Amino acid sequence: MYKKALAIRPEYYEALNDLIHALQHTCAWDEWERRLKVLSGALSQELATGGQPLFVKPFHALVYPLNVQHMLLVAQSYAARATRLVRSFHPTPLPTVSALASKNRLRVGWVSSNIGDHSLSHLMKSVFSMHGKNIEGWVFALNGEHDPGDPAYRQQIKTALGTKFVDISRVSGVQGAHIVNRNKIHVLIDLVGYTGGGERANEVFASRPARLQTSYMGFCASTGAPYMQHMVVDRVVAPPEYRSHFSEHLMVVPNSYFVNDHRQQPAWQDVNSKQLARASYKELPAKGTLLACFNQLYKIDPPIFKVWVGILDKFPTAFLWLLKFPSVAVPQIRKEAEKQGLAEDRIRFGTTLPKKEYLERGALADLFLDTPLVNAHTSATDILWAGVPMITTGKESMISRVAASLCLAAGRSEMVAVNLAEYAAVVGQLLQGAGNGGPSPRLQRLKRLTRHSKEHSPLFDTRLWTEHLDVSIRLAWESQLEVDRRKKGQDKGRAPSGYHVIVRPRR
Repeated sequence: MYKKALAIRPEYYEALNDLIHALQHTCAWDEWERRLKVLSGALSQELATGGQPLFVKPFHALVYPLNVQHMLLVAQSYAARATRLVRSFHPTPLPTVSALASKNRLRVGWVSSNIGDHSLSHLMKSVFSMHGKNIEGWVFALNGEHDPGDPAYRQQIKTALGTKFVDISRVSGVQGAHIVNRNKIHVLIDLVGYTGGGERANEVFASRPARLQTSYMGFCASTGAPYMQHMVVDRVVAPPEYRSHFSEHLMVVPNSYFVNDHRQQPAWQDVNSKQLARASYKELPAKGTLLACFNQLYKIDPPIFKVWVGILDKFPTAFLWLLKFPSVAVPQIRKEAEKQGLAEDRIRFGTTLPKKEYLERGALADLFLDTPLVNAHTSATDILWAGVPMITTGKESMISRVAASLCLAAGRSEMVAVNLAEYAAVVGQLLQGAGNGGPSPRLQRLKRLTRHSKEHSPLFDTRLWTEHLDVSIRLAWESQLEVDRRKKGQDKGRAPSGYHVIVRPRR
C-alpha cells in the first residue's frame, strides 16, 4: 500500500515514514536504510526552513537513527499541534490549584493508556498507591476495562486506589482534562507521551489542567512540549552534557529513573531458582552457551547484528536466542545471517509467553546481548531479575541509555561498554573458555554477582524509588511556586522559567 502511494507521489513523506517503520519492524534492513536516507534528507530540509515536520511521528523518530536534536524538533512540532487543537476548545486557561489538600498533601495524578496487562502496569502497579503520607496518588486511565490480557493488573490498581482511580476512556482528551481539573490535581504525570493513546494524552496535558505537569516513562525522550515543566530522569540517561536534548526542566532521581515492581509480585520471586531444563523449550540446543536478546526485533539494526555474527563465528559453541517478536521478521533475520555466512541453527527463535513463564524461561540464558539503537527497558529489568547478566552500550539518545542506567543501579558497571568495539571485546572475554558444557568460569562468576545484585542493590527496591520520587515531586512543586511568586513580584522580568531538581540518595 505504502509503495503504491509512493509510486504515484514520491514526496508523500507520511507514507514513506510509515513504510520505513514497517520495514524496521520486519528487519528488511537494506530497503530500510535506503529509504531512511531519503526521509532523513526531507526532514533536515524541512527543519532547516523552520517548518514543523508532522510527516515523521515522534515515536518513529525516537527509534530511528536520527540526530537527537531532530528528534526534539519533531516532538515540538506535535506538541505545537496539540496546543493549537485545545485552544480551539478553551481559549482561556483552566483554573489550577496551588493550595494543598487536607493534611498538607499534594494530589499527584498519573495519566496512562496502559492500565492493565501491559509492561507499564507490570512495572508500576504498586507505585500508584505507595506514595508517602504527604502525597495522594490518583490514576486517570485513558484505556477502558476490556483490553486484552489478564484483567487482574487493572483490578489490583483500582482496588488499591478506590475512588482515586478515574476511567476517562469514554471522553475526549479535552473533556478528560476537565475531569482532572475538577479533582484539583496539583501535579499531573504523563505516562504516555507520543506512544499508543498519545493524541488524547497530549490533549489532556496541552489543556494544562494541573499547575505542574511532568513526563515520565511512556515516551523515552523529551516531549518538546511547553506545557510540560519537568521530566523524570537520572544522571545516566540524561547526563549534564546532554541537557540540550530536553525542553523540560529535569527531575534527577538517584540510581535508575526506571522503576519496576518485581519484588511485589509473589509469583515472580523464585524464577532464577527454578531448575527448568532446556528440553522444555524445543527451540533451545541441548548444550552450548545461550546468548539471548528478548527485545522486539525492530530494535536490532545492521551494526549490532554484524557484531553478534562475529561473536558467533569466533565461538562455535555459542547460540543466539531471539524471540519471534514479530514472527514476520524471522525470515529476514535468517536471510541476513545466511548472507553473512552463519549456519541457520546458530540462531534460535522462541515465542512470546505470559510474564511468569517468560521470566522462568529467561533464566536459562547465560548472557543477554542488548541493542544500542533502542535498549532493552522492561526486558533488561526482567533479565536482571532472572539473575542473567547483560552487556549493553548506548548512544546519545535517552532511549539508548536506559539499560546502562539499570546495570549501574544494580552495581554492575562491567556490563556497560563505551562503544560497539568494547561491547564485542567484553562478550569475547566472557565467552573465553566456554565449551559445550555451558558458560565459562568468568561468565559463571558474573551470573553469581548478578544474582547477588538482585538482592542487595537499589534496582529492585520499589519503595525506595517511590520515596525518591516523592522528594523530587515536592521539590519541583516548591520550585514552581517560587517561580510563580517571582513572576508576580518586583523582579518578574528576571524570574526563571523553572528549576531543575536533583535528589540525593536517601540510603
